[in-house]
Amino acid sequence: MRERTFLILLALTPQARDGSGITRAVRELSGGAVSLRAATLYGELDRLTGCELIEVDREEAWRGRMRRYYRLDYHGAIELDRQSALRRRAAAMGGGAGAAMGGGLGAGGGSLWRILLRGLSH
Repeated sequence: MRERTFLILLALTPQARDGSGITRAVRELSGGAVSLRAATLYGELDRLTGCELIEVDREEAWRGRMRRYYRLDYHGAIELDRQSALRRRAAAMGGGAGAAMGGGLGAGGGSLWRILLRGLSH
């Protein structure tokens, strides 16, 4: 899984977000290393929706435009947990893709699951 895909899924863990909220969260999660352009972001969101990893949560009118909010769905939560475990293993082995990302997700993924289940239970 590409880093930006992982970060988008992670950004949707605590709550549903619109495109600009996802972009800000990804920038924050990556420490500024990943900045998503609109075309890249919405292409990824369309792809992730088609793969049933995320879903549209709601649409809201804002300043005369509709904002679409996305949330992680059940399959996305499972895939995010799987990718997190892979990244933790890579970090424990001394490197690898995404090693820096895996450390803040909780030691066995338990804390990630609590967050995911709380968000998916509505």
